[in-house]
Order: sequence, then C-alpha cells, then structure tokens
Amino acid sequence: MSDQNKQTVIETKLPLPWLIGCAAAIIFSLGGLYVKVDSLINTFDKINERLEKQNDSFNTVNQNVLILGGRVDSISVKTDANTKDIDSLKQDVDKYLRGARVQ
Repeated sequence: MSDQNKQTVIETKLPLPWLIGCAAAIIFSLGGLYVKVDSLINTFDKINERLEKQNDSFNTVNQNVLILGGRVDSISVKTDANTKDIDSLKQDVDKYLRGARVQ
C-alpha cells in the first residue's frame, strides 16, 4: 500500500527568458491565427455578397428571357396572321386580274 500512496514530484526549473519566449510565441501565434481567421471571414462575406448579386442578376436575366419569349411568341402569331392575310390578298389579286383579262 505504501507504493500506491507515494506521489512522485518532478521538479523542473526553466529559465525565465525561456518561459517568456514560449509564452510570447504562443500569444503571437494565436494573434496571427486570429488575423487569418478574420481575413477568411471577410473574404467569405465578400464572396457571399458577390454570389447574392450574381443570383439577383441571374434572376433578372431569367425574367427578361421569359418576357422576351412571350414577345417572340406574340410576334410569331402576328407574323403568321399577316402571312395568311398576304396569301389571301394575293389570291384575291390573282382572281381580279384573271377576271379583268377574261373580259
């Protein structure tokens, strides 16, 4: 039982400049890490803003394409109607000219 209750104390003596140097290195490393993380967050925010602007512009372009598609369809319908009217007019002119030649 006496072996189990024994506590071993290891005493190390480090020079004060080493402790201060190690502490300063750790603090500066954490500071540099903080700066890097902050920079990454700012970059991510900028990328996110650009992505939102691109999504907005994509939606605007998509809406314009749909509007133009509707306009093209209506112009196509009008063109077809005008083509039919022109064909009918040609037939009427041909009939008129044939009737004028006969008489």
